[in-house]
Amino acid sequence: MTMRPTPLATLGAALAVVLSWAAPAHCSLPAMFRYETPPGPVQVVAGSQHDSVQEYRLSWSSGFVSPYPENNLVRAWLFQPTADSLWPAVIVLHSWRAKDFRIEKELSRRLGQQGMAALLLVLPYHGERAPPGFASGSLMVTASPGRIVDSIRQAIMDVESAIDWLETQPQIMPDGIGIVGISLGAIVADLAVSLEPRLKAGVSIVGGGDLPYILWNSLLTLGIKSRMIDSGISLESLRRSLHSIDPLTYASPALSNHLLMINGADDPVVPRRAAEEFWRAAGRPSIVWLPTGHFGPFLTKGRLFQVTADYLNGQFQGKPIQLGQQAIRAITLKVVAIYDRREKLRLGIVGEIASLSDSDRFSADLGVTTKTPFAGVSWHGLEGLDAGLLVSIRGGPVRPFLVARLTF
Repeated sequence: MTMRPTPLATLGAALAVVLSWAAPAHCSLPAMFRYETPPGPVQVVAGSQHDSVQEYRLSWSSGFVSPYPENNLVRAWLFQPTADSLWPAVIVLHSWRAKDFRIEKELSRRLGQQGMAALLLVLPYHGERAPPGFASGSLMVTASPGRIVDSIRQAIMDVESAIDWLETQPQIMPDGIGIVGISLGAIVADLAVSLEPRLKAGVSIVGGGDLPYILWNSLLTLGIKSRMIDSGISLESLRRSLHSIDPLTYASPALSNHLLMINGADDPVVPRRAAEEFWRAAGRPSIVWLPTGHFGPFLTKGRLFQVTADYLNGQFQGKPIQLGQQAIRAITLKVVAIYDRREKLRLGIVGEIASLSDSDRFSADLGVTTKTPFAGVSWHGLEGLDAGLLVSIRGGPVRPFLVARLTF
């Protein structure tokens, strides 16, 4: 018998509820993303309440059957406003190898405080879905293209089942479901929003397309690339293997009206080229380039999350907001190897305190090295290489220097 779901805001703190699915995955999806088996009923257990947001733990069996039973039980958190009203809902996807999902939970609570239900979905092989003996996420992105394809397929099926369930909830706005992803979660979100017309808004944070290029060039997947090469895999063969799950394969200009991208201009994890390729394929949607690497945006996460919430609310309310490049004032923080003729090579940490040109080619810096704190002026001439002048804060001559940098 199908149960009519009880509004979640009225659940007691220890109550578990089983709810039915509304329908199979959307029929317009390519066959490879449709359920292999119908997802099981959703188990909902109420948790704590903070700042007018009620939290719940959710679980259900995945529509994809992997070799690991732990991975086949989808895990999620729901962060729902306590106000008695209709809300839009946002699916939140986390970064690769995330363990405690602290950043994503903070974002989800912010969305809840802004009048949206946020469903934080645990990706395949992460958290409690990792089999014993395996680190969170280690089985989702591996040197096996077949494993990557199956993991992304399962992630999309899990997103589909989350959408199906949200559509059954009486307090979720009809036609009011969106998605936000961070890093790997953003890549999955980019794919999902390209495939699924029921997703009316999306925010991609340090994500992109051309997944084979990302795996081949990312700072975080150097070991995976090495093992692929050892097994005879080339970038060209990887492109063929991953074509069916690459966001670039499905992106269309129709995305331009309901997608926001937020990326780091010096990102060594999801390279700028991968973000730009998806941006062009998606019809050049709104994009905010931050003067950071992959992790720097989260140094100003309060503003980052507020811009995300504002964008989504604007889309759901039919009042899209316009975002300029100054929408988020991110901090540029760099690990550097500095060389000058007097003190030779030394390591340091540098923060850019001001841009000195409209093109962001020149900056005023403050930093500290293994020898001394210093102030300087830098010219960003080549990717990963600066030149400029520095002076020790303790006094001394102004000296020219070269900097090899890695931007957070």
